[in-house]
Amino acid sequence: MRPGSGVRPAAAHLVYLAGAYLAGLAIFTVHRLVLFHAVRDRARDIPTGVLLRAFWMGARFDTVVSCYLLFLPLVVLTLAAALGLRSRSWGRHAGTLLGLGYGMAFFAGAADIPFFEYFFSRLTVASLTWTETPGFMLKTVLETRGYYPYIALFAVSWIAFGWAVVGLRRRVLEREAPAFSMRRAAGVLALSLVAAALLFVGARGRTTRKSPIRTGTAFFSTYALANQLGLNATFTFWNSAIEAREQTLSRLKLMDPRRAVDGARRYLGLAGPEAFDSPIARRVAPREERRPLNVVIVIMESMSAERLSRNGGGGLTPRLDDLASRGWSFDHVYTAGIHTFNGVYGTLFSLPSLLSEHPMKGAHCLKPFTGIGRVLREQGYETGFFCTHDEQFDNMGGFLSNNGYGTIVSLKDYPRERVKSTLGVPDHYMFEFAMPTLDRWGRSGRPFLAAFLTASDHTPYVLPQDIPFRPRSGDLSHQMVEYADWAIGHLVDLASKEPWFANTVFAFVADHGAIIDPVYDMPLSFHHTPMILYAPGILGAPRVLDGLGEQIDLGPTLLGLLGVRYVNNTMGVDLLHERRPATYFTADDRIGCLDADWFWVWRRKGRETLYRYRERDTTDHLRERPDVAARLKDYAVSMLQATQWLVDETKAGPQEPVAR
Repeated sequence: MRPGSGVRPAAAHLVYLAGAYLAGLAIFTVHRLVLFHAVRDRARDIPTGVLLRAFWMGARFDTVVSCYLLFLPLVVLTLAAALGLRSRSWGRHAGTLLGLGYGMAFFAGAADIPFFEYFFSRLTVASLTWTETPGFMLKTVLETRGYYPYIALFAVSWIAFGWAVVGLRRRVLEREAPAFSMRRAAGVLALSLVAAALLFVGARGRTTRKSPIRTGTAFFSTYALANQLGLNATFTFWNSAIEAREQTLSRLKLMDPRRAVDGARRYLGLAGPEAFDSPIARRVAPREERRPLNVVIVIMESMSAERLSRNGGGGLTPRLDDLASRGWSFDHVYTAGIHTFNGVYGTLFSLPSLLSEHPMKGAHCLKPFTGIGRVLREQGYETGFFCTHDEQFDNMGGFLSNNGYGTIVSLKDYPRERVKSTLGVPDHYMFEFAMPTLDRWGRSGRPFLAAFLTASDHTPYVLPQDIPFRPRSGDLSHQMVEYADWAIGHLVDLASKEPWFANTVFAFVADHGAIIDPVYDMPLSFHHTPMILYAPGILGAPRVLDGLGEQIDLGPTLLGLLGVRYVNNTMGVDLLHERRPATYFTADDRIGCLDADWFWVWRRKGRETLYRYRERDTTDHLRERPDVAARLKDYAVSMLQATQWLVDETKAGPQEPVAR
C-alpha cells in the first residue's frame, strides 16, 4: 500500500499522533504489569475486580501524561500540514520530540519499580536525594544487579516506541506535501483545534470544571497497593517536583506558627513564662544519680521492628532478639521518616522530619543544633561518628562536625582493599576498625559517645565471605538482614572483651524500617523500629516498655539515664519518665500519627484517613470519629509546625536563659 493511502491528508498528522498515543499507552501498561509482578505477593488479598479497576485508573493517569507529551508534536505537525511543508522532515522533528518526551517517561516508569518496592510509594523527587553525589549514585545502580532488569526494561521500551513511531511516520506522514491552499490550511487547523481540545480534556483527566485529576483520585479502594498501582510514575514525580518547589517557597504551613508553638509547649508539659529564647527549651533536672557512662549508639540500616522474633520476624535476628530479651526493649517506637538522613538527624538531634525537607543540607544546616552529641561534649565527653561510606553523603560529616561530634570516621579512613562497594566497608569491619579508637578513649579517663551508622542491609548487597558467618536464608535480602544482625552481635562480642564495656550503655535503633506486608499506603513497618538499651551490670533486670515512643526520644532517654543536668531544646522526651499521648512521623508527602488504637494519615495531595491499625482494618473511620482524627492531627501538626518555626527562626541550637 502506498504510504499515506487511506488517510485524508488534512488528518494524517492526527492519525500519526493517535498511533503514538496507543504505542505509549501499551508500554505504560507493560510497566504497570511489571510493577504488579514485582509486588504480587502483597496483592494476594485484593479482589480481581479491584485490581482491574486499578489498571483502568492507570490508563487514565497514563493518558494524562500522554496528552502533555503529545501537545508540542501536535503544534509542530499542525504548522507543517497547514503551510504545506515537507512532511518527512517535520515528521522527524515531531518524532524527536515524542522520543525525548516518552523516553523520559519510560525512564521514570522503569526507575519507579525498584523505588516502589523499597518505599511503597510511586516515584517522587525524593528519588533525587543522591543527585548531589552522582558518582555515588551511578556506582550504586551499576553495582546492584537487581536494577539490571529495570535498566533493560527502559531500553527495550524506548527502542520499541521508537520503532513504532518510525513505522507510523513512514506509513502515514512520508509523502509529498500538497501545495498550500487556504481551504486545506483551514481544514488542518479546524481538525487540530479539535485535537487540542481533546488533549486539554485528557490532560485534566476529568471533565468536571471544579478540579482536574489529582493523586487522590487514584485512591478509590481500601487496598493501599491497588490505589498506588493506578498512578503513573511521571505524574507523581512531576507533581512532587511542583509541591517541593511550593514547599521551598512557602515552607511547612499546616498551622499558624504561634498556635503550633503553644500546642507543642502544652504537649511537652511546659507552663508559665518562657525561660529561654526557644519557647520549647526546658531545664531537665536529673532523676538519676550522675553517672559518666560511655554511650554507644548504633543506627541500623532498614532494621524494622517487624524483623525481630517478638514481632513475628521469622528468626532472622537472633542477636538482636537476645539483646532485647536481656536489656530494656521499647516495643512501640517509630522512626521520624523513611530516609537515612531522617534517621541520623532524628536519633542524634531529636527533631522530627519535616516531610521531604533534607535537614542536613541547605542554608539552615549551617545553623547550630543541639542534641546528645553537643550536650555530652559540653560535659567533657569524647564524641565520634562512624559510618561505612563517604561522610559527605547527605552532608553528614559537615553537619555532625559542626554540631558536637569531634571525630568522624568514614570511607576516607579505611584501607582501600577493605572497600567492597559504594557503601564502603561491611558493617563488621567498621566495628572492628573503631575498636582502637574506643580503646584509646576508654583509657583516657574521659567518657565517650560513639555513634555508628550501618549500611549493609541496603543495596548494593555485598555479603562478606571471609567471616565465620553463614546465613540460613536462601533469599539474598534476608541473608543481608541475618548478616546485619550478626554484625551487631560481633560489635557486642568485641566490646565485651574491653575494660570500658562494664561502664557502657549500648543503644540500638533503626534509621528507618522496611516494607513488610504493608496494609496502608504509609506502611507502619517502615517506621516501627527496635529501640534497645543494653548494659549488663548497669540497667539491672530486663524490661519491656510498652509506651508509645519515637526515635527522637532516644537522646533525652539516654541523658536521663546518665543523670545529666541540661537544657532540652528538642522535641524528644525521656521515655523512662514521660509518656507520649501519641507518636507522629512523616514520609515525604504524608504525615502519620497513631495512639494505642487509631492511625491518622494526612496526604499532601489526597484525603485524610483514620484507621484501626491494630486490627489491620482498612476501613476509613474519619467521618464517624472526627474527634479522634482532630486530636491526632492537632498533636502531629503542632509538633511539626513548631519544629519548622524553630529551624526557620534559628532557635534549635544551644540555649541561654533570657533576662525578663
